[in-house]
Amino acid sequence: GRGKTSLINLVSEALRALSFMVGSYSCAAEDEFDAILRGLLRSLPRSLLAVPVQQGEERLLGCEAALPDGRLQPHDVLGLAGRFTGRRMVLVVDEFDRIGDVATRTRLADTIKLLSDRAAPILFIIVGVSDNLEELLGRHPSIQRNVVSVPLPLLTDTEIEALLERGAQEADLVFPPAARYAIA
Repeated sequence: GRGKTSLINLVSEALRALSFMVGSYSCAAEDEFDAILRGLLRSLPRSLLAVPVQQGEERLLGCEAALPDGRLQPHDVLGLAGRFTGRRMVLVVDEFDRIGDVATRTRLADTIKLLSDRAAPILFIIVGVSDNLEELLGRHPSIQRNVVSVPLPLLTDTEIEALLERGAQEADLVFPPAARYAIA
């Protein structure tokens, strides 16, 4: 309810305008590492694959064919950069706080560390509610230097009023004071 998904949608749009390949996936509570990675690659258009889909891979959606068959491991992400026509990739994982499985959180943290250690042109944006990074990604001290936290606090009444005023002007609407109060 803080606008995290709306904000990340705007960021994704801006990144695409700068020629980044942007994949996104919104987590469900039962998702595991494989589901997240495969979901991210399914969200990318197949036309981004540098190598055409091979026979038997037609059943795969989007760019999922860039991933190996079987259970995925963090090192499987390293080879992704060479499988695409573009060179800069951002993978957005939304609602990550819904993932309760410690192994999934650890595998994603391991993936981020591995990509950073190898200077791979793949970045992750992890979106979720937590008081700190450790709560979101687990205790993984070596990745703390590879992750930047961007807190998104609740808007103040003044900020809400400014947004409401701007929207009202753009839509040519007038909100009575009682409606403004209820919205804020």
